[in-house]
Amino acid sequence: LFVMALILSTVLGCYVGKVSASLELMDRNEGTKLSDVDLGDIEVKTDKSIVNILVIGSDSRAELGDEEYGRSDTMMIATLDKKHGRLKVTSLMRDMYVDIPGYGKNKFNAAYSFGGPDLLYKTIATNFGITLDGYVEVDFDAFKDIVDERCHLLFENQY
Repeated sequence: LFVMALILSTVLGCYVGKVSASLELMDRNEGTKLSDVDLGDIEVKTDKSIVNILVIGSDSRAELGDEEYGRSDTMMIATLDKKHGRLKVTSLMRDMYVDIPGYGKNKFNAAYSFGGPDLLYKTIATNFGITLDGYVEVDFDAFKDIVDERCHLLFENQY
């Protein structure tokens, strides 16, 4: 799973960094902003020189039926530390047993299934006290499109 997440993040990084002309492949959901999530009395640490982006690898796809959200197979936090000039990626184990606000104790990846990015953020804030500045979701279709586009560009440039 870690290797898959590492490959996914590498491919995604290359894709975003080198293929800006292909951004029309990405679906943008402007409706969900983590800054609008009501954390209530959950205490989180904030630092203006730290940017945390949640990366969600979701198993949501048409074959699953009418579920709005599938389970999140991969959850990572990409941290841009502007103070020290570092980029870090922290992988969160999906099978951790955590408190999910409103649902009690369950596996960590169930939070996304129960309430999407909003509940996943509340779960991270509750259990780890981390502020998230945004998120990106990659599902099976997006992963396939990224790999296809990257392979196309690699082979196009070689011949």
